[in-house]
Amino acid sequence: CFYMGQKYDNGQGVDKSESKAATWYQDGCDFGHAESCFVLGQMYEKGRGVRKSNKAALIPYRNACTGNYGLGCYHLAVLYDNARGVKKDAEKAFQLYGLACERDEATSCYTLAWMYDTGNGVKKSEQKALQLYQKACQLKQPFACYNLGLIYEKGVNIEKSAEKAVDLYQQSCDADYAPGCINVGSMYASGKGVKRDEQQAKSRYEKACKLNEVVGCYNLGEMYYLGHGVEKDEKQAIDLYDKACVGRFVTACYNLGVIYEQMQNQQNMAFGYYNRACDLGDATACYAIGALYEKGVGVAIDYRKANAYYNYACENKEALGCYAYAKMYETGKGLRVNSRAATLLYEMACKYGHLESCK
Repeated sequence: CFYMGQKYDNGQGVDKSESKAATWYQDGCDFGHAESCFVLGQMYEKGRGVRKSNKAALIPYRNACTGNYGLGCYHLAVLYDNARGVKKDAEKAFQLYGLACERDEATSCYTLAWMYDTGNGVKKSEQKALQLYQKACQLKQPFACYNLGLIYEKGVNIEKSAEKAVDLYQQSCDADYAPGCINVGSMYASGKGVKRDEQQAKSRYEKACKLNEVVGCYNLGEMYYLGHGVEKDEKQAIDLYDKACVGRFVTACYNLGVIYEQMQNQQNMAFGYYNRACDLGDATACYAIGALYEKGVGVAIDYRKANAYYNYACENKEALGCYAYAKMYETGKGLRVNSRAATLLYEMACKYGHLESCK
């Protein structure tokens, strides 16, 4: 029955028909074939060949789990965990994750590890988390290998080992988990746990960037901008920073603002990138916009707008914003001269680390 279900599911030797496939899988499940039950559950959950129904998926998943099919237990646990087609039951979900993990279902082992690691729904236990991360990683679960790498790098309830961390991050990277690529790239770049090798770092950042991880694009952009391990290439750096900025990586947006501000006839571009960084919460970028308005760089001089951005930057603990705003009060640019306000702002700038304001 399962074989016939696959034939209709994939259109192998017969006209493709998901509804006929579902019928064959149902027959297989009725005869006790656990994988047929699991695939049928998937079809109900996704609405393939049958009416979409999480509630209807419960029975085939339960039968798959009873038949020792780990993925059936895992998907049943997810339904209980997220109240899909059934009333939420965290305890039942926990038990099912446990059954699935016993049957070597890697994601269930990782989920249990994460629960113990964070104390989510169970009593926090770093030791149990470690054991479960180890099992999940052995089963090739990339998130588990990554988290296990973090544990070894930091030495949490285990002997600290940067070398083991590198290996574990690499395992997660090999499974296309981009944060693992970034971490192993950073370790090659710094020589932590491995011989320093900028080319190895570059290859990991490239992979992370191709996997649409913006930190990888940013780190690769930094290499091209600074000429670390590659020939310096500002255009390539700008392209990579832009990809990271589009992905809301704020430092990339700010860096682009700095680059364009220094380019003749391109300073209007600086405003756009600083503005995006400011919108993403970078107070230094908000200060930079204020400076553009004060000096008329890439935009028309507008002291009122400059003061608004300086004020916002200062409120968000950017010392340069407080300092610039104090100067505006002191000189009367766009507002009435107010020595007391200037003094208070200098004091704030000093508090936030602007040494000149402390004099």
